[in-house]
Formats: sequence, C-alpha cells, structure tokens
Amino acid sequence: MPSKIHLLILFIVILSGCSAGKNDQQEEVSTIITGTIIDNDGHFDYAEFNFRNIIDIRKNFRSTKIKIEKNGTFRIDTLLQYPQEISTEYGSVFCSPGDSIALIIKHFNISDVQGTCGKLSINLLEFHKNIPRYQYGGREYFDTIFQLSPLAYKDHINKREQQYFKLLEKFKSESSTSLKFDKWATDMLKSESWYDLMAYPYQYARRHKIDQNGLDMPDSYYTFLSSSEANNFDLLSEYRTLFILTYFQYALSTPRDSLKKAEEFFTKGDTASGIGMKLRMIERNSNGLAKELFFTKFFYSSLIVNDVQLFDAYFDPKLITNEVYLAELNQKYESAKQFLLNQSTPGANIVTSFEDINSDVLKSMINSYPDKVIYIDFWAPWCSPCMEEMKYSKQIQEHFKDEEVVFLFLANNCNEDTWKATIANKQLTGEHILLNRNQYSELSGLFGIEGIPHYATIDRKGNIVSKEALRPSTENYLKKELNRLLMENKP
Repeated sequence: MPSKIHLLILFIVILSGCSAGKNDQQEEVSTIITGTIIDNDGHFDYAEFNFRNIIDIRKNFRSTKIKIEKNGTFRIDTLLQYPQEISTEYGSVFCSPGDSIALIIKHFNISDVQGTCGKLSINLLEFHKNIPRYQYGGREYFDTIFQLSPLAYKDHINKREQQYFKLLEKFKSESSTSLKFDKWATDMLKSESWYDLMAYPYQYARRHKIDQNGLDMPDSYYTFLSSSEANNFDLLSEYRTLFILTYFQYALSTPRDSLKKAEEFFTKGDTASGIGMKLRMIERNSNGLAKELFFTKFFYSSLIVNDVQLFDAYFDPKLITNEVYLAELNQKYESAKQFLLNQSTPGANIVTSFEDINSDVLKSMINSYPDKVIYIDFWAPWCSPCMEEMKYSKQIQEHFKDEEVVFLFLANNCNEDTWKATIANKQLTGEHILLNRNQYSELSGLFGIEGIPHYATIDRKGNIVSKEALRPSTENYLKKELNRLLMENKP
C-alpha cells in the first residue's frame, strides 16, 4: 500500500529514437497508429496499447484500449513526446512523435509495419524470436539461478549477454538491418542484463523467503552502474524502462542505514531531514544525466499530488541543468498552482479546525452522528488507490442519500490547501475531516491501519463493526453490508 515515501521512489527516463532529433523532443506531437486485424472474426472488441511517459509516474506505462471495428480495423491518435517502444498484445513496435504507422496483424501477431520505424520494428520483432530467453523461463531455471551468490549470478548474466550478442551478430549477417536497429538491439540486450542484475536482490529474497534488506550485496556487484552506457537514456525500450525503475529505487534505498534514517525522519514529521537524506542518497548513488533525472523525478512527484508547499520549500534549481527536465517541472508547477486555486467545496461538509475534535477522536466523531451507520474512509490526496475508489464511493453515496448512513472521509499526511483543493476539483461529497498527526496515530492504532486506503464501519450504537471494511469498488457487497447495519438497532 502506498505511503508518501513510496511516492518519492519511482522513476523518470528520457529518450530519443527513430526520427526525431534531441532539439525536437520537448513538445508532445500528434502521432497516428492504424491497424488491420486480418483474422479477428469478432474475437476481440478492443486492442490494448501501452505507451511510456518520461516523467509522470501515473502514465509511465499508460495503457490505452482502442475499439476494434467490425472489419478488424482500429486507429489511435495520441500525443507522444519521445520515440519509444509501444507494447501490445500482438507484439511491440517502435514509433516517433509525428509518425503515422500502419500495422497488419495475423494470427494475433504483428506481421507487417509500415511507416518511419516500420523496418526497424519488423527487424526487432524477428530478432526477438531468435533469442532463447523463453527456454529459460521455467520454474526450474529460476530456482537454479537464484541459488547462486551475487557475483556468481552476475557472471551468469554476463555469459548470457555474450550468447545474445553472438545471436545478434548472426542475425545482422543474415538480415538487412540498419544502424538504428543495431543501436536499439544493443541497448535492449544490455538493458535486459542490467535490469536482471538490479532485480536479483528482490528475486533472491523472495525465493528464499528472507528480508531483502538482510541480503549482503558486495559493492563490486553494482560497478556496471557507473558505465556511460548505463547512464545514457537515448532509448526507451521495455527493458531500459525496467532498468531505470530499479536503478532509481536502488539510488533511493542505498545504503540501508541511510534509508532507515530517512524513514525515521518522515515518521517523526521531520520532512526537511528526510528529504535531505534522500537527496544525499541520489547524489551518492548516481552520476551524470541519471543524477539529474532522479532529482527531477523526486521533485516532480510532489507536484503530481499538487503539493506546491513541499516543492517550494525543498526544490533547489542548481541540482538540475537539463532544460527539458526544468521545462517539465515548470509546466507541472503552474498546473499544480492552478489546481490549488479551486477551494470551493459545496458538495462536502468539511472540518478544518483540529480544535473541533476532542482528545478522544473516535468518541467525538461517533457523538457527531448519533443513531447513524458510519462508513469511514481513511485516505490522502497523494494516494492513487484512494482516489481510484472515490468514483465508486460517489455512486454508493448516491444510492444511500436518503438513508441514515454517514460517509466519513478522514484525510491524513497532507496540507490543508491540497486537501481542500482535491475535494473541490474532484467534486467529492460526504463528511470530511483533516486529521493532525496525533489524531491519525490514535485512529491508526485503533483500526490496525497499515496503509491507505483503509475502510471501517460503525453501527448505530457506536460500536465498531469492522476495522477493515469492504472497499467502495466492491459495490454490491458493500451495499448489502450497509443495508444490514441499517436494519439493526433501528430507532
């Protein structure tokens, strides 16, 4: 479940690709993808395409469903900022901003691609078929390699990479390829190795059922991170993206004692010390463009949740010189400020004064709603799963609008402006209280909250019925439970 700390350990990656030059990569450009599924025969109504965004964590693997017409055709008109690998259920293609490409799909596989990156896409699709990675995909293989020590595993990955590059040279000698293909294929193979190396601690710990933080990784294991190739973000293939994700997580969690100190600072409410520790970890664990990339992503995450106060307090422009990164931060900053201007909440009853709630928080809330069934929602504006549940909550509130049910939303770990603006912009309804740190701590212990969103129910007599109630997205099940509580202890 998400925490504010977790929001700060995600990633950015910047790229270039098939046809656009570096100076053309700052603005999103309309890109058209059309396709024909020769033998769909009505099997599927939609095709799913996965795009990549260089900064916004919510769109880093943006999944878009496209309607397939009865004749098997489809069309996507989307905005792309950078050349990238676009993955589909039929295979992957490579596309640049402004391209117009056409796909032919047979037997649920891409068989032809026309457009600027058409030949490149076909070559890479064919090359993937020559790599024997799927023969290594069985459980027996993974159980074997994750018995290896870190350095033995690293040696295994290096030998596998050498095998893959021999296959690449053979494929190039037998096929008509371009320099662009050589560049993309080389990057994919190296990125696959780097990603697998970065994922080793998690995979090893999971298979051996131990704490990943207890795994002793030798410093020499991570020497590849200092190479110029590992810090060059010209391309955004799937494996390059996964590598950057794990690289960023590594930068913000190493060494372990620094991670522990940072988390302790955040837990105590010492945001300045916590952020300072995180920035020093990025400084220590990355270099070159990777360092600027990670600093950008770190600060951009606060703007995603419209926390302008946090950004203003801790952002240091001297950390970032890349004009593209600075432009993205400025654009998001202005958007966040505009979001905060809306503080009108006519559809919600909000309590902004902590003094309105006495020391016994739960008792105070129950007394405010006598003889009512109370459905409690613990949430925060920065919590994506919390916000995803809100659309279902609105529907359930509408269903019970004439009943004695109170929908009580308890926010935490956010500033008042962001909290109120979120209620206003998302047009949230119900009873809303912004808890202070002590109030949330008291209720968190009482209801056993380990992460948010978290839900609870209280009956008409003020008794806690469920400390971990159903989510709004369960809809019918939750309605049935609330109806049952309404019938009990009816006045």
